[in-house]
Amino acid sequence: MEKFDIEAYLDGKLEREALNAFQQEMRENAAFAQRVEQLRKIEQHLRTQLLREHVAASLSAQPRANVFRRWPLLLSLGGILLIVLAVYLFVFQKAPNTALPTNDIKQEKQPAPAPEQVPANPVLEQPTPPRSSQPIADNRSSRLRPPYYPAPNIRGQQDENTAWKKTLDQLWFTQFPPQNTRFNADFSASAQLLTARDFPAAFVALETLELQQPENDTLRLLKAYCLLEMGEGAEALRYFDQLDGRVPQWDAYLEWHKTLSILTIGEQKKALPKFRKMANTPGHPFQKQSLRALEVLK
Repeated sequence: MEKFDIEAYLDGKLEREALNAFQQEMRENAAFAQRVEQLRKIEQHLRTQLLREHVAASLSAQPRANVFRRWPLLLSLGGILLIVLAVYLFVFQKAPNTALPTNDIKQEKQPAPAPEQVPANPVLEQPTPPRSSQPIADNRSSRLRPPYYPAPNIRGQQDENTAWKKTLDQLWFTQFPPQNTRFNADFSASAQLLTARDFPAAFVALETLELQQPENDTLRLLKAYCLLEMGEGAEALRYFDQLDGRVPQWDAYLEWHKTLSILTIGEQKKALPKFRKMANTPGHPFQKQSLRALEVLK
């Protein structure tokens, strides 16, 4: 029997004495700490998969139940369409031709407007960040408004998780959508749910889209952001990583949000150099947020 109960630790059920011993073992035994982290990631992945299976099961059961509920609405719409068609035939078919003769007015033939093309991926209009003439040191102020929204809940009820959640709350800053990014009609409903911060509903909508069409960059971005805000940092990072180098205008956005994903899974040492890099990049859109993060995490 294993000396330490990893499952109880991940569930936040260890008493103070057992928790201290467990943490001491993690600090002194790198192999044990790695095993704990692997099991945590596996369990996090399984929870996400269970949520997806629940969504798929719910969606498969909906169509049959909803068909009969929609009959009254369909009949009403059909009646309205028949009335509109009758009015059109009665009024416009009898209307006199009042068009002017072609000799009485000169008109330049205008080319027909091309139909609006909605790309599969979002349209990006990323302006070049202005360069400041002041020395970098003068611009390194991290005085920002407090984050508008708190960080997602951290799994477990351990005291260390509560303290880590408070730390994340001080530096948490997410942006949606990415600057100057528009989404086409297929993704507008999901984007609205994400903007309204209804992340469970957005996740269901995105899972539905994934069943209906192949994955693309837009879907990956929306799912990554949604999972990040739901506290599923490992899954969010997997989607963010798939976008590396795909859309250059997203590079800075991905860099910041990927670093937040790394923080949510507790890998502070891995996140710190990434924050330093952004903080030392002139014109980086998340430079000040990175400076704040470095101050909070020091």
